Amino acid sequence: MTQQPQGWHREDIKAALVKRYGPIVHLSETWGYDRAAITNALRAPQYSKTLEKRIAQALGVTAHELWPDRWSEDDAPLPWSTLGKPTTRGRGVSCQKSRAA
Repeated sequence: MTQQPQGWHREDIKAALVKRYGPIVHLSETWGYDRAAITNALRAPQYSKTLEKRIAQALGVTAHELWPDRWSEDDAPLPWSTLGKPTTRGRGVSCQKSRAA
């Protein structure tokens, strides 16, 4: 059975950023991004590869160490097709199930 690569938990990344730089909102603005940019990057894969790379650099680690499922060992972003995309859309499935019942 193949095990998924484990990286840092998003709350651990957030805590490390807060310890070093203060509030996430202020760090986002200091870097020239929207107030919620770092939070969005931590929550959503593919939000911003540039921002993910910047977060890793700010913490002094590679992006692969933080997100091994999104970045290769040579710190190149993995193609979107290799990430676990959902195969169905949530709303459509629930509508079909409710109609079938």
